[in-house]
Amino acid sequence: MSDYLASRAAGPDSALHETPLGAYLTRKANWPFLVAALIMWSVAWPVLHLALHVSPALQPIVSGLAVLPVALVWCEPRLAWGITAGTAAVVPLVFAPVAGWLWHWEVPHIIALLVTTVFVYLRRPLAEALGAWGITCVLFYWCAERGTGGGWIAGLSAALVVCLLLRAAVTSRSRLAEQTEVSELERARRAVLEERTRIARDLHDIVAHRMSLVVVQAQTARYRVPGVDGPVLAEFDGIAATAREALGEVRTLLGVLRLDGQEAEHAPAPGLEAIDDMIAGTRAAGIAVDYLPVPGGAEVADTTALAAYRIVQESIANATRHAQGAAVTVALTADGSALTVRIENGAATSTADLGGPGLGQGIPGMLERAHAAGGSLAAA
Repeated sequence: MSDYLASRAAGPDSALHETPLGAYLTRKANWPFLVAALIMWSVAWPVLHLALHVSPALQPIVSGLAVLPVALVWCEPRLAWGITAGTAAVVPLVFAPVAGWLWHWEVPHIIALLVTTVFVYLRRPLAEALGAWGITCVLFYWCAERGTGGGWIAGLSAALVVCLLLRAAVTSRSRLAEQTEVSELERARRAVLEERTRIARDLHDIVAHRMSLVVVQAQTARYRVPGVDGPVLAEFDGIAATAREALGEVRTLLGVLRLDGQEAEHAPAPGLEAIDDMIAGTRAAGIAVDYLPVPGGAEVADTTALAAYRIVQESIANATRHAQGAAVTVALTADGSALTVRIENGAATSTADLGGPGLGQGIPGMLERAHAAGGSLAAA
C-alpha cells in the first residue's frame, strides 16, 4: 500500500509502481537476487538433462521452479523456500535421475534450496525457521547421495544454530540502539523541563518581586506624595489593580512552567553585594527596611550568595504583600563559609492583603534554593 501511494504521489511516470512486479523491481535490495536467480536459471536449464530425465519442453519450467524463487528470497523468504522445497519434493517422484547421477536434483536446485532455507532461518519467526529446518532435513536425507544424508542434516542444523545466534545478536544490538535513543530523548526532555523550572524560578524571584513593589508604590502614593487625590488617586488605584492582576497571571504561568523535584541550576546572578541595591529600591517604595549586612571579609560561596539574595528578595515581597505597612528586618551573619539569613516583619498597619489570586510559589522556591546551597529554611 505504501508503494502504491508513493507511486500515485509521484505522478504518471511511476505507473509501474502500481503493480506487484513494479513494486518488486523498485526495491533495490531485490535486484542482486533477481540477477542471481536469472544466472542460476541460465545454468540450470541447459544442464538439467545431464542430471534428470526431463523432456525438452519441460526443462525450462522445471529448472525455473527450482531456482527462480531465489529472486524472491529477500522480500518473501517463506514463499521462495516453499516453491523451491515443493519442487524438490515433486521432482524425485516424477523424474528419474540419469545413470551415474547419485542425486534426485541438479546442482543449481541444491544451491537454491540451501539459500532459501538459510534466509528462512534468518528472517522468519522461530517456529517457521524450525519447520523449514525439519522439512529440508527430510528432503536432503531422502534425495541426497546415499550415505550422505546424516552429514547434510548436521550441516543444516549447524547453519540453523549460527543463524539463530546472528538473529539474537542483531536483535540485541537493535534493542540497545532503541534504548540509547530513548535515553537520549529522556535526557533531552529532562533538560527542557529543568530549563522550564529555572525560568519559572527566576520569573518568580524577579518579576513577582518587582510587581509587588509596583502594587505597594501605587497604593501608598497617597501617603507619600502630597496632593494625590481625585483623578490621580483613581489612576494609582488602577495601576495597583492592574499590577495585582498581572501578578496573578504570572503565578498561573509559573504553575505551568514549574516542575517540582528538579535539581536547581545556577546561572550567573546577583550575590550579597546586590542586596544593598535591592534594599534601597524597597525603601524608595515607602517600605521601612532595617538591613544588617554580613560583616566585611566574609567569604561566601557564589551559590550560597545567590540563594541568600533570592531568599531576601522573596521574603521582602511576601512581607509587602501580606503585611502591608509592616517594618522589615533583614540580618545576615557569617560563620566561616556558612551564612545565616534572618528576615522578620512587624505587625501590619493595614488590613489589605496584596497577595493577589493564584497559588504562591515563594516558600517552595526559597526552600529549593536553600537546599541547593546545602542549607535549610524555616518559615513561620
